[in-house]
Amino acid sequence: METSTTITPASKQRRTLSSAEYTKDIFFTTSPGHLYNEKLKLSLERENVHNQIAKINNRINKILKDEKKALKKSMIESQLNEENIRKKERNAVRKKEMENIRKERFQNSLDFKEKVQQDRIRRKSHIKELEVGIVNEKQEIVKKIKKAEIEWREVAKTQRIEINEEKFKKAKLVKEVLKENAQKRCISQMIAREKNKLDYSQRINQIKNDKDLALKSLKEIEDKYDNVIKSFLNPSSPKIQIRGKDKK
Repeated sequence: METSTTITPASKQRRTLSSAEYTKDIFFTTSPGHLYNEKLKLSLERENVHNQIAKINNRINKILKDEKKALKKSMIESQLNEENIRKKERNAVRKKEMENIRKERFQNSLDFKEKVQQDRIRRKSHIKELEVGIVNEKQEIVKKIKKAEIEWREVAKTQRIEINEEKFKKAKLVKEVLKENAQKRCISQMIAREKNKLDYSQRINQIKNDKDLALKSLKEIEDKYDNVIKSFLNPSSPKIQIRGKDKK
């Protein structure tokens, strides 16, 4: 920015001179010494004017430079404040998302545990029902055998008929057949029960293995998310670089 300064010399009032004074004045003003002195005065005045102009320009440049620095500092501070605000907002959003993910995974884990517990209770109830059914059926078979023996004894006692060898063999054969059938049914029921127990134990082991793998995966994911959260909550201090330099 350039500033022009005009200096107006003070006006001088000339007085009326006589002929002798006029001749003397012309001689004095036209002498080389007087002209040199006037030239020197003009040079000094011009130098003073230039110095004053330079001082004014320097002051103006200093004021502009200070204002430019203050404006740049204000812009940097404003930019830093905006960046910090955006960073806090991003961290808050990410923290909330991580919290929601943790809650969801925790709820899924509780649901999985509850499901496993319910399956275990149902399996125990089913096995117990099978055991009760086998015991009841065995008792019924024993009752039928005893009833058949009592009937045969009563028939022999009331009619007083000697049971011949063939009938005795037939009754014995029927008894053995009934006993054998009962044993077969009991054995088949026991085999089915053991098979069911084996199947249920295999399913329980498979569920336990799946649960261990799920918990292990959940632990790894939680560790990863904890590391991510720590990296977001403890970020390194940002380095701000200002491109360009002030032109002098």
